[in-house]
Amino acid sequence: RLMGRSQNPLRHILNVASQKFLNSPQDIHLWYILTVVGADEQSKSKSDSESKQGAAQNDKASTSSSLAPFSPAQQPPDVALKGLFIGNDITCYNMACDLSLQLNFILLSKEPKTMVVYLDPSEFHSTWLGNKAIYRTRMAIADGGHLIILAPGVCKFGEDERIDDLIRKYGYCGTKEVLKHMEQEDAQNGDADDKNSLQNNLSAVAHLIHGSTEGRFRVTYCPGHLTKDEVEGVGFRYGDVDELTKNEYDVDTLVSGWNKHDETGEEFYFIKNPALGLWAVPSRFD
Repeated sequence: RLMGRSQNPLRHILNVASQKFLNSPQDIHLWYILTVVGADEQSKSKSDSESKQGAAQNDKASTSSSLAPFSPAQQPPDVALKGLFIGNDITCYNMACDLSLQLNFILLSKEPKTMVVYLDPSEFHSTWLGNKAIYRTRMAIADGGHLIILAPGVCKFGEDERIDDLIRKYGYCGTKEVLKHMEQEDAQNGDADDKNSLQNNLSAVAHLIHGSTEGRFRVTYCPGHLTKDEVEGVGFRYGDVDELTKNEYDVDTLVSGWNKHDETGEEFYFIKNPALGLWAVPSRFD
């Protein structure tokens, strides 16, 4: 309910706290430096994809001129810096949000029944990061739809051992189940100092909820370095990333947006980098 909305209850709390505690003359001088990034239209890979696209139709967000790109050492694949905003009040945030809405919010005209998301192995090594593929697409994918996540670099669930253990223990089981596990954990243990509990790792709780489909669509996760049992153990279906990229979804030839399967003619929506956008249909965003 908060994704894609610059004005929301949490933002209001932060604004009030900033105005009340940080903006008086005796307080610290807090400045914000915000960046907006987007796809690099001038990158060779995108130019190649667009030339192959031909007359294929895609839903696209409007774009504006970019600023200087990242240095080669810092630049993620096909990413460019689009805006840099520096300020000490809410104006800085609002201006960054306005540009991000233009560049990174993609409103589709129809719900994809199948979505295929690629996680670049240089950037995504865990489901903790890779589940952007789920929560950045959940407002677009159709009920009963299928999300296929091609993740050749994913080798773990959490970014640290404690979070990894919690994800393996409870899985991506949905909001109600996660909250139920917290209640059961409290009743059984009653140990507020247990560092390995959900209650003392609320970031893991939020992650398990955000990474769940809530039963509305199914996910096939195709990691390069996790086993079938490990993937199914956390609630996802397993797919062989080598087989699928070789025989079904060649990421080097797919275009960002709508594609058709060569053999079946099935229409699907492809996302090359889920970190660069938020996808939705009007009925789930209004």
